Amino acid sequence: MLEPLLTFVQTPIGHALLFGGMTVVPFVRIFRRAGLPGWPAVFMFVPLAGLVIVFGILAVLKWRAVPVAAER
Repeated sequence: MLEPLLTFVQTPIGHALLFGGMTVVPFVRIFRRAGLPGWPAVFMFVPLAGLVIVFGILAVLKWRAVPVAAER
């Protein structure tokens, strides 16, 4: 029963979907905490280039997050 699923996960597309599925939620949270919309995290499903695209977006766009007040 699990054999077709395990066979699919061992393919390059399966690896990309598994990696994208594991990283999209953390990147949505990073985008939202930076004051940006979370939809660019979907680029994590693009094999190889997705990580570069997401890091490029985070590096180029201005973060509108409110800084945390310094503790005394």
